[in-house]
Amino acid sequence: MKPEDKNRQQQQQQQKQQQQQKQQQTMKQPGQQQNWQDKQGQPGKQGGGFKGKN
Repeated sequence: MKPEDKNRQQQQQQQKQQQQQKQQQTMKQPGQQQNWQDKQGQPGKQGGGFKGKN
């Protein structure tokens, strides 16, 4: 493997991790959690999927 290839792979992995962290942070924000609970109340929306997991 060339050094450039290794660097590219590492950068891609870091970017993925950063994106995941951002998503987790936004989930923790109070405004969004309320939103998410509203959806749970309506089985037709995403809430239906979450209910099964909880």
